[in-house]
Amino acid sequence: MDTTRLLAQFGQRRCILGIIVESRSILEKRQGLKKKHIFLLLDTSGSMNLEQIGIVNHMFRELFSELDELYRQHLITVDTVLFSDDAVLLEDVQALSNKQLTWFDLPRETFQGRTSLGKAYRLVQQTCKLFDYPLTDTLIVLVTDGLPTDNFVFELEKMDPKKQTKRLSFLLGEKAKSIIQIHTGFKTAKQYKQPNQLIEAIKGVIEHG
Repeated sequence: MDTTRLLAQFGQRRCILGIIVESRSILEKRQGLKKKHIFLLLDTSGSMNLEQIGIVNHMFRELFSELDELYRQHLITVDTVLFSDDAVLLEDVQALSNKQLTWFDLPRETFQGRTSLGKAYRLVQQTCKLFDYPLTDTLIVLVTDGLPTDNFVFELEKMDPKKQTKRLSFLLGEKAKSIIQIHTGFKTAKQYKQPNQLIEAIKGVIEHG
């Protein structure tokens, strides 16, 4: 993953975890509102094809539009974790200025490397610990097209040993079916095959827990 190019594309709107940690922490403590914390784990490995990338960009644009009002009211936080050889958290600094929640399409060049899902789970764990996010108020959404290439099961269990987080999956290929049960923690986990189905499921978790 070319982090330098990625940050140049997103400009001042997003940044790597750590750059605005102090400002965001102060803001959230000042608000004092009950929140849902949403992590979007997006597979950016080299196996993602142009059609799948188009689906992801369209789905995230629609999702961000749907969640905008809750976001601007500081009732939710939304963080995107891109994972391939490494994992990078894109923190939306628009939360600091009450601006519209917006998704910026990822170009084809972003998608390269292997599928290190375990590193994404590790980054979620670090973020929750850093900002003191309760796992019971955290939703983790996985979007992937294939099988992870690292020890993701170990990292998942380390991140959430008591299965307190809520988890959803959107699969972009048949190869990824086997990880649904592992990610969600349920043997009969629902498979979302249409973007609107996943969006409605996310809204349902936010509204009803």
